[in-house]
Amino acid sequence: MVTTARLIDTSEVDENQSRASNWIKVACVLAASTVIGVFLSRYVSMSITMLLTFYSLLGTLLATGLGLHRLWLDHRGPTVHIDEGGVAVYPTLTAIRVSYVFMIAVATWGPAAIVFYVLRPDSVGGIVLGISFSFLGYVLLRRTPYRPSNIHHSPIITLTPTHLGIHPLLSDVATTIPWDKQPRIEGIEQVKTTYDSYNLLHVSARDIKGTLRLDTMGLPLRFWQLKRIINHFNTHPEDRAILGTPGGIDLVAEIITAGGSA
Repeated sequence: MVTTARLIDTSEVDENQSRASNWIKVACVLAASTVIGVFLSRYVSMSITMLLTFYSLLGTLLATGLGLHRLWLDHRGPTVHIDEGGVAVYPTLTAIRVSYVFMIAVATWGPAAIVFYVLRPDSVGGIVLGISFSFLGYVLLRRTPYRPSNIHHSPIITLTPTHLGIHPLLSDVATTIPWDKQPRIEGIEQVKTTYDSYNLLHVSARDIKGTLRLDTMGLPLRFWQLKRIINHFNTHPEDRAILGTPGGIDLVAEIITAGGSA
């Protein structure tokens, strides 16, 4: 399929996408909301104050944990195994699962507000606010396609002696490209929706018209790392056989770490 989307170089996307710092920024905003919630206790009902403070604090803890997890993952590297006849790189799903749990928590705000009002009646404003947030949480849960039940449990990247495999989280089957087709990353298409944004990896190959557009949600590698891996096995066909052996893990790790970012 021929595409006309504006493509961004992988290095530019990596530079603009500091995932750990993004979570820390979210944590700071939510921490500020927690402080504001405490300050508002003098002016609004106790139910609003308690629930706003609780959910803001919960969000702060979750966002901080995700930021620290991202730093740890960047330092440790992706989860790699010998699987499916080659080196298999598994996706990181922690952020997706935690975000999903938080959306469920937001959806319970309304019932929690009603219970709080029954125990300590003070203002129906807390119930109105709670129901509003429950509706928001419900909409987010319905809108997100990345439900844990919809995500496969297979590797997101597979490197075998014969082909490259890329398996987006929501796809039923992986996209496989033989090495003799010379797969190549052309760039990244950044797609923005009303509720989310995500990156589509554009991959070209010999004898394939246009580019393949593949969702990269859950990819534990930086784009420059994936590009370096693909380029290496395109230009060093003698190394492909190693991918089917335990030594393939060490080779892929060496390719990723050699010389830093590219």
